Amino acid sequence: MEGKELCGNINKATGKFFATEHAIVVTPKLELDLNWLYYQLIFSDLNKYSTGVAQPGLSVENIKEIFVLIPSFIEQKAIANLLTTWDEAIDKIERLIQAKKKN
Repeated sequence: MEGKELCGNINKATGKFFATEHAIVVTPKLELDLNWLYYQLIFSDLNKYSTGVAQPGLSVENIKEIFVLIPSFIEQKAIANLLTTWDEAIDKIERLIQAKKKN
């Protein structure tokens, strides 16, 4: 993706937060596990839906066209828990590697 800036970064927030005018805030209408939705959006690679080159961006219209298979709520929780466990393990290993490099 040389020469093209990235957009479509995903952040998860609960409670009050401030979003810039360039952010798209997603509030699910269905009963969804927010952790599952977070991972689903990450794996959707939203950058491929961006428009523009010098200042890439995502339009709400393009995002609305993304088709997502939604598993049952129980499956969503199981998937999100598994991915969270893996993310935590990876973070721990990365911290250990950094600590080892410092010594």
